[in-house]
Amino acid sequence: MPDIFMVQEPMALAGTLHRGLVSDAFEVLAQGLGISHLRLASVAGITQSTLARRRQAGRFRTDESERIWRIGRVFHTAQRVLGSEEAARHWMDAPRAHFEGRTPLSVCDTEPGAMAVEQLLQQLEHGVFA
Repeated sequence: MPDIFMVQEPMALAGTLHRGLVSDAFEVLAQGLGISHLRLASVAGITQSTLARRRQAGRFRTDESERIWRIGRVFHTAQRVLGSEEAARHWMDAPRAHFEGRTPLSVCDTEPGAMAVEQLLQQLEHGVFA
């Protein structure tokens, strides 16, 4: 997983996102999650035609970068809590009653949804369930 998806100094991260994530980070995230580029783009709110243009240009816009980073941040947290990329991949892609039958990955299409996934992961990590 690229370091960009790990917690880092906020201003450095802001600078990276303002410059735009490189398309390689998107590729690595899709591969790590075990999903297609089109599915990751869909969760990130990026159309197929925009994805093609950004991959050709080599960088995403700031708003797109933030959405991609959000998904990567949650996936990184899931890996840390669940112990492996494979466990995190499986957990992120399985429907959960906690999310009304949606997958944690699909809930990450918004920041509040990503926060809810991270909250559930924290509960799993600490053995606290509401």
